[in-house]
Amino acid sequence: GVCKEETCPVENLRWDEAANYCNRLSLEKGLDACYDCQSSGKTVFCQRRPQYLGSNFYTCPGYRLPTEAEFEYAYRAGDPGPYQGKSASAIGWTKENSNGGPQPVGQKAPNAWGLYDLSGNVSEWCQDWYKEDLGGAPQTDPGGPNSASHRVTRGGSWSFPAARARAASRLLSKQDNRLYDVGFRCVRTLPKS
Repeated sequence: GVCKEETCPVENLRWDEAANYCNRLSLEKGLDACYDCQSSGKTVFCQRRPQYLGSNFYTCPGYRLPTEAEFEYAYRAGDPGPYQGKSASAIGWTKENSNGGPQPVGQKAPNAWGLYDLSGNVSEWCQDWYKEDLGGAPQTDPGGPNSASHRVTRGGSWSFPAARARAASRLLSKQDNRLYDVGFRCVRTLPKS
């Protein structure tokens, strides 16, 4: 299918613009914002608010970008396989099946939790700074380094081979980059009931 504006994934925006969108959505819903964002002309710069540094990031009640661990957890939806127990083409748009561009969202099979487009179509910005070696010891809710030169993107995209859309595949980009195949999704930690 041809991707028309209202059905296209969001793409071509900087990490800071994605974080700022999460803040605006939080404020619209009456929730505390997770980022401090400042504008300089038409450019916005964001960073985590001081009260949400480290593992406190998970306590922010507002919308935010997912950590790398959260993205993979949501992608897998309990399935340890590389493509949610399906073929790569069944769940995502990759170089092999995208016809050279993004496709309308929600056209491929959802995962076991009903989430669409975690694999392929556009890579997604994550909260975490990129670190090459994550270590081999199991961790609960790792948050990555406090700073680095690049941010993590996950999920692969229409411009990469299917192997880059695997659940464990990690990519990186400078947070100032606007890339034709990188988008985002907002997440939120729900209060315990």
